[in-house]
Amino acid sequence: MQALKKIIDQQLKANSHINLFNDNAAEAFVYNIQLRNHSLQALNENERDELVNYTTEQALKTCFGVNQYYRFSKEAVLELKQIYRSVFNLNYLTQEDAMRKHAQNIQQWIRKYQPAYSRYFEKQDETLPEAVPCFEYTPELQIGLLGIELHQLKQPVLDIGCGENARLVLFLKDKGIDVQGIDRLCTESDIAHCTDWLDYRYEPASWGSIISHLSFTNHFRHQHIQADGNHEAYARKYMEIIHSLKPGGSFYYSPGLEFIESYLPPELYGISTHQTGIDGFNATIVTRLT
Repeated sequence: MQALKKIIDQQLKANSHINLFNDNAAEAFVYNIQLRNHSLQALNENERDELVNYTTEQALKTCFGVNQYYRFSKEAVLELKQIYRSVFNLNYLTQEDAMRKHAQNIQQWIRKYQPAYSRYFEKQDETLPEAVPCFEYTPELQIGLLGIELHQLKQPVLDIGCGENARLVLFLKDKGIDVQGIDRLCTESDIAHCTDWLDYRYEPASWGSIISHLSFTNHFRHQHIQADGNHEAYARKYMEIIHSLKPGGSFYYSPGLEFIESYLPPELYGISTHQTGIDGFNATIVTRLT
């Protein structure tokens, strides 16, 4: 199983530079024939499911590594799993046919679920332009940039977009703080939950503090400036987030969202902003007053 996973990792890395929106992408696609030659028939159903789930997770990570603004629905993830389940089917065509068909399936899939990027990148070169990655910053840097005073941090705390390693969550836990984190890439645990921030349910008046450093609000701004962006869904989720604060609780985030902050009722929410020292990014603290 580990040998198979290594082959899969190699294939994903080899194809990560290909612009899948380009019409000629399927011709440039690298398909590792070791997958067909490896003893797949020795796998039982549970092992095959494990391989499908692993490949899907790693493929999504590869997509997010190329462009952090990609978002795939639950339907998209299930469809991607089916694509990989098909390619691992022992009776699935010949090696050459499998390579071509799989590349076409992947291309059709990403075009279907990323139509805005498809329209933009379909005329671009076969090789992707510079990636739009996301990084997991040190806890100390996040705390400093957001203006968080740990001794004033109301509990419990939620970190939205905590990152694959949930570094800030672990840091706060070590300080004795009641904290949880959510991220689409993190490993599920008692304090970190693998979910999309638009799918997560923020229960009313349940959090003392909510933190989002270059994650939710960064994507909200990106959607806001796109002609066909999903800004309405982000606006609804933003209101759900601030409603989930307990009285006296605060939402710490960067970058700021001046285009929606100005509409918050001043009798219900206090707003303070400050510069982070990073060009183009300020930080905001929204506090629920009652």
